[in-house]
Amino acid sequence: MTLMVALPFAGPRWSIWALLGTWFITLSHTGLFAHPPAAGLLRYAVYFVAFGTLILPVSGRPLQRGSVALVASTLGIGAVVVLHSFFYSYMPYLSIAKITSWTVVVSALWLAWGRLGAEEVRALRLQIFVVLSILLLFSLPLMMTGLGFATNGRGFQGLLNHPQAWGLVGAAIMALSSARLLRGDQKAILLCTIAFLSTAATFASGARTALVGIAVALAAGAGASTLHAVLAQRRIWRNRAAVAWVFLFMLVVAALLTPQVQHAIQSFLGKGDVRQLESFSQIYERSRGGLTGVMNNNISRHFYEGIGFGLASVPGTMVVSYDPLFGLPIGASVEKGNVYLGLTEEVGAPLALLVGAVVAFWAVRGLRCGLVGATIIFFVLAANFAEATFFSMGGMGLLFMALFTSYATGVEEAR
Repeated sequence: MTLMVALPFAGPRWSIWALLGTWFITLSHTGLFAHPPAAGLLRYAVYFVAFGTLILPVSGRPLQRGSVALVASTLGIGAVVVLHSFFYSYMPYLSIAKITSWTVVVSALWLAWGRLGAEEVRALRLQIFVVLSILLLFSLPLMMTGLGFATNGRGFQGLLNHPQAWGLVGAAIMALSSARLLRGDQKAILLCTIAFLSTAATFASGARTALVGIAVALAAGAGASTLHAVLAQRRIWRNRAAVAWVFLFMLVVAALLTPQVQHAIQSFLGKGDVRQLESFSQIYERSRGGLTGVMNNNISRHFYEGIGFGLASVPGTMVVSYDPLFGLPIGASVEKGNVYLGLTEEVGAPLALLVGAVVAFWAVRGLRCGLVGATIIFFVLAANFAEATFFSMGGMGLLFMALFTSYATGVEEAR
């Protein structure tokens, strides 16, 4: 972890790798990798060093056009939520610490991608995909050992510390490999193999959210990228590809709404419970109903002001971990299930709408980056309906934001 603190001084590309390194160290398998006591504090050191070297900048590389608005909007969100925390959070210091870390990390990512040239951005995207694929390949042998299922004995976790984390990583690999395959990249056999292996590993994890999210992302991403290409040519219905994707998307939605199709995949979505036909909404309610019920109650009581950014729905369940050396708060994970509902509960509806508008602005930029970019944008947004990772920089959120920001910068893939 100490090496990660020094990496940002080598340039923007290494800042991104340093941030991703903290993600892996934080979520790595506790039975295979050592976790030093100071790792939590050093993680924050990496965040601030990366941000500091990029905003100065130490590298001396100019910021690409358009990145200033992305950084400014992120800093704006951070400032507004900090102000909100002073007045409405039931644990102001914790809310401020959480929004500060999120703002610093996301700003650092915007700055890092923005200080790279277009070809460097494309090359680094590919390198991240390769590294994730290597992580997949090294995880697969653990399927034949108890270490691969160490957390709960049922779900496959690979080299990570929990099946849910692995399911989301596997789904991200599926999104990248499948989108590249559909786009017509070379080495189709290799991409097919990676897509198949990541699908199998994700299925073995039991992460229902991940597979549903990737299905939505591929369908929506393909439709959005095709529509963008058509609109750019000012031809809509004369483009047969656009018509085909719209028709296919309507068929998929119609099929998913039928009880017969839902029953066919319910064994997976319901984790083996096939006693009765259930809709997706019923399955979601059974899985996340306890969480959403409490959040809805808080929203009804604190509709305008919220309860505080990054805080548990029930104050008594808030558990904070502290650094053993200096006593600083380094972790306070909360389970929300749905980031959109959770954000409304935490900061109130008006501020949540403002944050949503900014994120939508970011997402639209990513939708212009072709099939791969649109798929990643939709995947990150869809996964957050059941796994609130968007603001979790100490967990899966960092990997997702690294992928999200790489495409939301607006750098299109090479044709």
